Amino acid sequence: MIAFVTTVFSVKISHAIFGDERYYLFVVILSCMLPVVSISTLLGAIVKGNLEYRSFAYYNVVCYLVTILVTWPAIYFFKYWGAVFTNFLFFALPVIGYFIMNERKHFLNFSHKINFTLLKEQFHDGFNCIYEETLAGTLKLIVMSWITVRLGFVEMGIYQVVMAFTTVYLVIGIHSSTGYTLPTIASAKDWKQANDALNNTVWLLIFLLSPVIILLLMIPEIFI
Repeated sequence: MIAFVTTVFSVKISHAIFGDERYYLFVVILSCMLPVVSISTLLGAIVKGNLEYRSFAYYNVVCYLVTILVTWPAIYFFKYWGAVFTNFLFFALPVIGYFIMNERKHFLNFSHKINFTLLKEQFHDGFNCIYEETLAGTLKLIVMSWITVRLGFVEMGIYQVVMAFTTVYLVIGIHSSTGYTLPTIASAKDWKQANDALNNTVWLLIFLLSPVIILLLMIPEIFI
């Protein structure tokens, strides 16, 4: 549904983000990636629900590192198409990783009977996620449109680099750590186990993210 709406308004979205309607095709292609995004999120949730947080973190970190290594040459040689390709890899590689993991540790099971109670609960949770993501995406679109119109396309590119670091690269550690933190808290038998999981996560994130943030502050020209 969201992909359809995005495709219908692709010309206006292209004009709002890029200040030019000629890039509407990129908007259409990115909207077509939404099913891959949904599948990646769903499989990741199943893996974490099975408390396979170590495997979840391992496969995600490897996939994200591969995406980061591919991003720079792809964008340098193929420009916009390279950016589209790396966005696709960001979600497609974890899906491939989950299917490889499923071959080793079978965690995907399909029932022939529909559980309507569980389905209702999933729709409820899914609606909340859709609302959250739609609100965040709309606000991001408004900010990007304002920067493009008021400041220019080059300044919007600088903003996008900052957004990429804050919402993608720096979030890799946070996203991967949830595979350990959430299942551990869910299976904790007392508050001490839950507190230990949170403390371990905070220490791990400080250890992983501090060097990246310091490097970004000391040598920003490498990234921007």
